[in-house]
Amino acid sequence: MNQYQHVTQTNNLILAKGQTAGQPVQVRWHVNTYDPTRAHFAVFHGDGQPTVRIPAHPFLTEGQSCTLKSPADFYGPPQAQAVCKGGSIEVPVPGEFGVLSC
Repeated sequence: MNQYQHVTQTNNLILAKGQTAGQPVQVRWHVNTYDPTRAHFAVFHGDGQPTVRIPAHPFLTEGQSCTLKSPADFYGPPQAQAVCKGGSIEVPVPGEFGVLSC
């Protein structure tokens, strides 16, 4: 923090290297306006786990499946296959943030 001219030190969470934030999972879905069978979503989580369970609503309903792809390489190999169980899907998010297409 010393390298910055001004630092706001109120309500900041400072973590040691390797420490996780333990923040609740946040998901933002964007269903394609022109093709409702496609969607993108962003996942924020701070628990350090390689996979996370996220709500499938508004895109998938119980029992539906989707192929998870990287939006940067949509026609490349799939990242995973997800099936909606109990209103949620399990997705790979190796870091604190991930974006996938379904």
